[in-house]
Amino acid sequence: RERALTNKLCGMADAEKQYADTMVQYVVLRKDLLKAPHNWNLGSMVAQGCHIVTKLLWELKEEDNVVKYMSDMDNMHKVTLGAKDEAELSGLEEQLKEAGIECRAWREQPENVITALATMPYPRSEIAPHMKDGGGEDGRGT
Repeated sequence: RERALTNKLCGMADAEKQYADTMVQYVVLRKDLLKAPHNWNLGSMVAQGCHIVTKLLWELKEEDNVVKYMSDMDNMHKVTLGAKDEAELSGLEEQLKEAGIECRAWREQPENVITALATMPYPRSEIAPHMKDGGGEDGRGT
């Protein structure tokens, strides 16, 4: 009985370590663009996320974290969060860069506005503490 309990606890510890080591990429989109006066549609917002993820992964394609992340494409993990406006998104970008977190922001043209930000993939345990949104880690993601 003790052995079974020990095995179960070890399995839980392994699962927690695996979760913490999972490579995850964060994408942050401006929520205000969905409202007046901007009134962007959902498809346009999805495109902003796609643009910035593509840009970041291409620019950092030789980084070890990106290579590792892209080597298991069927099991990618992304977390999508929202920023209330451009100022909040720009502030997050500055904080991440100060913390040594690789990230990129997307500036949509011809509007010339920053719409989205993506981080390089990192182990969840390294990146999650920098990505709090309203006190909780995950927005939505897989």
